[in-house]
Amino acid sequence: MTTLICFPALAMLMTLNNVRLGYWAPTPSMKSWPKQQARLWPYYTLREFISQTNDLSDYCYLTDGGHFENSALYSLIERGCKYIVLVDCGADPTPCFADMGDALRRCRMDFGAEIDLKIDPFGEGKKKPATEHFVVGTIKYSEVHLKTLKRHNADKKEEREGVIIWIKPTLTGDEPADVRQYAIENENFPQQTTADQWFDEAQFESYRRLGEHSIEAAFEGAVDKLNGTNQPIRGDAIKLLFDLLRQPTPPAGPPGPPGKPNPKTKSSPKAPVSK
Repeated sequence: MTTLICFPALAMLMTLNNVRLGYWAPTPSMKSWPKQQARLWPYYTLREFISQTNDLSDYCYLTDGGHFENSALYSLIERGCKYIVLVDCGADPTPCFADMGDALRRCRMDFGAEIDLKIDPFGEGKKKPATEHFVVGTIKYSEVHLKTLKRHNADKKEEREGVIIWIKPTLTGDEPADVRQYAIENENFPQQTTADQWFDEAQFESYRRLGEHSIEAAFEGAVDKLNGTNQPIRGDAIKLLFDLLRQPTPPAGPPGPPGKPNPKTKSSPKAPVSK
């Protein structure tokens, strides 16, 4: 399994200065998991000091998943999820898609999963504006990995295939006027540094509304078609929803001027629903 190395000297320095980014919690697989907290805390502090933070004892060290893989895609692939919605909100002003690249490499190396995604629709920052708020990709799981999960029919191609919806904060020209205004006033939006943890009202609402707009762009058309089938969104209907999302869309036109929607931008599937 791929790993990130924490050097002992760095672990010691962070512990001594109380720059501690995690919490000792009961290990779920151990009998003592209902206990609230570690009683012998000096022992666990010492383990943290010498960088022995595994899950082999009664307590394990929980920390931000971003210290290993920032998108959470790795854990979903590990579980063999057939349908994945990934919202990639790490600061990426260039953009260089570092978080996604890291996740794809780890999933291939550890689980043999091949994930096919296009990055062109997200543009290249100021050089090439984005044309979409989301892309739809495919997942091809390895037969070996699915067999370790005890999946039935792991040798069949259709059982090894999955769908991933990758949503990333972008500006394409079809956003609401207040979101476009905030982007004009703040040139790094929507890729402002994550060190900024003190959002004012306008900043918070701009990100919230852009997120809502991105979700609508990704799912609204497919959900409308699904509603026409009178199926509850579960079981086979979920498969139909993702099948609709995979249908090709007409090519998007260039982004429109700030505050003005681009009539050529198409974000929702237009193909008919097969019954």
